[in-house]
Amino acid sequence: MAFNSLEINWAILVNKSVLFLSIVKSVLDFALPVYYHTLKVCEKQRLEQIQYKCAKLTCGALHFTSQIKLNNELGLETIATRADFLSLNTFHKILVGRTRPLVRSCMPTPTPFNEHSTRHRKLFLPYKSNSIKFTNSFFPKMAKKYENLPISCRSKGDPDLFKEELRSHLVPKRYKFLSRGRYPYS
Repeated sequence: MAFNSLEINWAILVNKSVLFLSIVKSVLDFALPVYYHTLKVCEKQRLEQIQYKCAKLTCGALHFTSQIKLNNELGLETIATRADFLSLNTFHKILVGRTRPLVRSCMPTPTPFNEHSTRHRKLFLPYKSNSIKFTNSFFPKMAKKYENLPISCRSKGDPDLFKEELRSHLVPKRYKFLSRGRYPYS
């Protein structure tokens, strides 16, 4: 069976994107929910640069290609958005009780319910420590972000339903870029 050059180019592009998603993205995502919010700005920029370089190699894009357009074309979110998405999923699993009891013991204390309060009710009592390093750690940071989510998203008890609802709020819409041909990865 003869392949034309367009089919071969698509096959190479599909294989590169699969390699990027399975190898590089998994290494970047490892422990990202826990450590990302404690990184310095230059370290966060370095992670974004690594993703940008890999995305350029995957698409064969030129050197000064816009990072935003490249991420949109490949259906990638920024590292910060990915960290928030993974962190909020992990926090919700801990909150629902899908983790070990030792991890649940680190959760912030829920605020007592006051039915007469007309203001925005905080879900958790603040931690006593006010150091910047502690407030940027996982539990205090995610408690604040979780409180800012819409009620429709927070009310989902099942982690899979929560993930889908959160994806619609945080993650940008993905476009079918590689949906041509007869390849299983398209």
